[in-house]
Amino acid sequence: MKELQKEATEIIFNKLLQVSQRKSLITYYELNKYLPKMGSKNFLNPFQPLFNVLNDLNDWLSDEEKPLITSLVINRKTGLPGKGFFFYASKLGRYDQDLDDLSLRKEFWEQETKKVYEFKWILEERQ
Repeated sequence: MKELQKEATEIIFNKLLQVSQRKSLITYYELNKYLPKMGSKNFLNPFQPLFNVLNDLNDWLSDEEKPLITSLVINRKTGLPGKGFFFYASKLGRYDQDLDDLSLRKEFWEQETKKVYEFKWILEERQ
C-alpha cells in the first residue's frame, strides 16, 4: 500500500505542476479522477484518499520550504480550497489566522496561489 500511496502522490503532484504552469485551478472532483484506486477501503468520504495524498504533498512542500501547490485544488461550489487545506496549513505553521473567518482564508489562499504561480517548479522534482 505504501508504494501505491507514493505512486498516487507522484501522479497528483505532476498534475498540479501542469495546472500551475497554466496558472489555473482544479477541483477536488476533477483531480480525484487522476488518483489510482487506493485499495478496497470503504471511506465515508470518497475524496479521503485524495485528501491523504494532498496532506502528504503538504508535508513534503513544507519540509522543502516550497509554496503549497495544493492551494490550486478547490471546491467547485465555493471556488476555494476546503477548510481542511487551511487546517493543515495551520498545522504546518503556514496559516495562523482564524479558521472560521472566510475573508482571512481567502486572503491567505490568494497569496499562496500567487506564490505557487510565481515559483520556478522543476518537473518531476519530487523524488
